[in-house]
Amino acid sequence: MKLGHQCETCSRFDPRCNSCNKTSCLGCIDLLLKSIRRSGKRDVDSELPIDETSRELSITTTFGSQQTNAFDEAEHYFVVDRQSNLQESAIACDQVTFLDSSFICHPTIITNVVCGHQGSFSFLSPEYQVSEGDSFVRIIVKRTGGGVGAEKNVTYGIQHITTDDSDFFVTFNTLIFVPHEIQKSFLIPIIDDNKKVLFNM
Repeated sequence: MKLGHQCETCSRFDPRCNSCNKTSCLGCIDLLLKSIRRSGKRDVDSELPIDETSRELSITTTFGSQQTNAFDEAEHYFVVDRQSNLQESAIACDQVTFLDSSFICHPTIITNVVCGHQGSFSFLSPEYQVSEGDSFVRIIVKRTGGGVGAEKNVTYGIQHITTDDSDFFVTFNTLIFVPHEIQKSFLIPIIDDNKKVLFNM
């Protein structure tokens, strides 16, 4: 966009803003559609925001790929209420102890400002490693899109996959994400050594 004699990018409103006027963002796009994550950064590409670089993708293709599923994970971003700044209201919540279900929340950093959506959910890491003496492991679930919209529930399952019949168990629980909550962690007690745990959502 050209303002006077100076060209300004729409990303000044939000890294995901791709159309704007002098005063506001008019339209948003998933940065994935610019192929930055699929094929690597080109000379013409701006730096990715930190929360975008941590987004896990299942497929990597070359630039210009005709692969039909190359962009299946792209998300539809839209301009949210311009009176609410997603960046200023984002929070992350952590379970205090595994003996109760109370959480403590604190502000967290995201780059969404006016571009957002209701979000998709994933584990922050596919693997967790703990010492034998640890009493619990903290599992983190993240939400994309800036936490826009109504309350969302995520049900997860925990299954021990390397135990004998006497120790085998499966348990399920539900995490509740309120608006603007973009990350939540919960605690899993460590029962014994030499056991692997499978997590799924």
